Amino acid sequence: MTKNKVLAVTVVVALGLLWAWTAMVTASIGELEFVGFPSEITVTGEEVRLEGWLRFNEKEHTQSTNIRLWVSGHEGRIEPNFIAGPLYDGDMVPITVYLKGVLGVATLNADDPRCPVGSWTIKLVEATPTSTPTSTPTSTPTPTSTPTSTSTPTHTPTPTATPTDTPTATPTPTPTPTPKLGVPFQVPIIQAEQGWETLIQVQNVGFLPTGAIMFLWGEFSDMCPFNDPGPIARLCSASIPPGSAWTVRGDVLAGAMAAIVYPVSLDQSVTKCEEAQAAVGDSSAWLTWIRQWEAEARGGALAVTIHRVGPDDGGTTVSSAYTGISEELDEPGLTFVYSAPLNKRAYDGSDTELIIQNSGVICASVWVDYQGQGICRTERSQHIEHIAPGEAYRTGVPDNLGDGWRGSASIRANVPLGIVVDEWGHGMLFTHQLPLLEEVGSSLVSFAPLIYLSQDWSIAIQVQNLTQTGQPTFVTVSFLDGNGVSVHSLSDWICAKGSETFYVPTFDALPGQFIGAAVIASQSHILPPTKDEIPGAPIYAMVKLLSSRTGQGMSYNAIPQDQVEGIEAIALPRLVRNDQGWSSEIAFRNNSAQNRLHVALDIYGGYGLLTTVPLTIEPSHVSYVRLADLGSVPDAFMGSGVMWVTDVEGSGPLLPAVVVVERASGSGDLAKGYEGIPLTDGYPRGDDHEPTVTPTATPTTTNTPTPTPTATPDLTGTPTSTPTSTPTSTPTSTPTTTPEHPPTLMQIYLPLITTS
Repeated sequence: MTKNKVLAVTVVVALGLLWAWTAMVTASIGELEFVGFPSEITVTGEEVRLEGWLRFNEKEHTQSTNIRLWVSGHEGRIEPNFIAGPLYDGDMVPITVYLKGVLGVATLNADDPRCPVGSWTIKLVEATPTSTPTSTPTSTPTPTSTPTSTSTPTHTPTPTATPTDTPTATPTPTPTPTPKLGVPFQVPIIQAEQGWETLIQVQNVGFLPTGAIMFLWGEFSDMCPFNDPGPIARLCSASIPPGSAWTVRGDVLAGAMAAIVYPVSLDQSVTKCEEAQAAVGDSSAWLTWIRQWEAEARGGALAVTIHRVGPDDGGTTVSSAYTGISEELDEPGLTFVYSAPLNKRAYDGSDTELIIQNSGVICASVWVDYQGQGICRTERSQHIEHIAPGEAYRTGVPDNLGDGWRGSASIRANVPLGIVVDEWGHGMLFTHQLPLLEEVGSSLVSFAPLIYLSQDWSIAIQVQNLTQTGQPTFVTVSFLDGNGVSVHSLSDWICAKGSETFYVPTFDALPGQFIGAAVIASQSHILPPTKDEIPGAPIYAMVKLLSSRTGQGMSYNAIPQDQVEGIEAIALPRLVRNDQGWSSEIAFRNNSAQNRLHVALDIYGGYGLLTTVPLTIEPSHVSYVRLADLGSVPDAFMGSGVMWVTDVEGSGPLLPAVVVVERASGSGDLAKGYEGIPLTDGYPRGDDHEPTVTPTATPTTTNTPTPTPTATPDLTGTPTSTPTSTPTSTPTSTPTTTPEHPPTLMQIYLPLITTS
């Protein structure tokens, strides 16, 4: 999930190139228009790389296909040099132009066999230096204002040009980290009116303090650039210390329906905030802001979660949470594919809604293919057009699929998207985000780090076959107790691009057990009588936990194995203790059967590290921590956290995974959850991050939390998770792969909560 969605096109010049724009025009000749390219640039001999767009403007033709692109009059090329299309009126495709850095005139050309054509001319001129640099340094050096990057500051009163060879006296010097540049995060749905509150938590998971700027978009306009309204507002953070978070909520979100968050370097944060205000209401200015931000002002890595609470159509208070969306595409293509495992239309009292945000820089054209559960073909295709960059479009399952429909969806578009699914019904709201197929399309195993095993809870795991070859796959879901012991399993075939529900209505109360986990695996299968082996196909899954007694529940994305394998740290952007009645609970699972993990839970307030809680987690075990039981965390606390591995005993790969649950007392669906965010670039925990508070209690990895939110587990002992006995109970009823909703369903969402 740390892949960065390419949102903007930049202008890049090879090392040593001196160039300047002398004109910027967004028009060219013909129906095919070159957008964002200059009419003149200065060169110094190095190859020039320019990035912009090709746009189709309907005049004599309704569309353009099989488009060729080339450079004439000058040595150069355009990538891609062929676009299959079709492009409709206003559609734009990003292109890159490479020109030899010598004097001349280059013409960019585009055409297709049906006659639409376009061209644009760029004059390459000689650079004129404005001053003559000297190669001789001044005799009196001026002290630099840049702080030293070493861990030990110098005490020399005057600057010297000769570095000392004497080693520092620091016993264990910390090497200067190379800061990881952050990427934008999409927030496809915000609800801040009609009794709703949305909270957006932005955590700094980088090495250094960073800033952040958030652009907000209003209602879907059904218009494309540059006729669309653009962002309706921008919000700017103060400096966010490493590990801490920026919380956005309240009236500043009024009118907003979606957002994009950009990490901004501190030295540029004031300037970029002012420039962002100038881009409000102007999509062209916003695109220019993106290009400049990407070239000169990217800040540190972020992790984002979104939390919503409000009334449903019946007036019941519901809540949900989801993680912010971001992908980094090393070689972005022209088609972006996503999979939605669960969609409903009036199915057992529930409906779903797709919220689709355009995360690109041109208008989105989106196709949604619906496939009923157990039906191995597309039943209905839906075409959605004119989603402007940044805006979000909301759609339910099409009417002509009829009431009582349940199934999967495959979504493809010409631009990257941020997609969230809301499921409404029975006084609950379930929310999860959809990953890009490229992110999850190779994983055969996924982990559900948390399930509840009491008689109050039902479990539904929705699994989708992601194969693009038409191959069915055989899936087994293994339900485990908190010690990794199997308590039940379900298996079924899933059609290509289809999905199935693996449902357990209830478990018998297991002695000493309340929490557990599940492992979802796509397996090879031998077909009788030919004995042919059908290999497993990639899968994606989401998890729902329901309580008919409390009327609460939660949903979260199951975590693909290849996203957590080797991961040493996991971000938890929102953690709370009795904040307006809400408190967090954290389930940490060691998914490896071969090693014991020693981990630390770092809890951050608004100004840095507050406390650290150590844990030891046995192979295949779940550890459960309630912030309400930690004396080192003050009452009315809002903050963030990072769970990181400090030591490993045994062999095998690291396979950690975390789910955060948040609960409040009162009537309605006051429970929510989110999956922890793996930090693929590590965690900058060092000697300069010593906790300011020593924990007063060390939680154990006991697997016997009480079945009600108000109860408190024993957290006073030494961490251990080895059970004294193995439960032998079986489910009270035979699970089926076709769930029937209990009369009253409960959902728990785990939204993210930040420090103020």
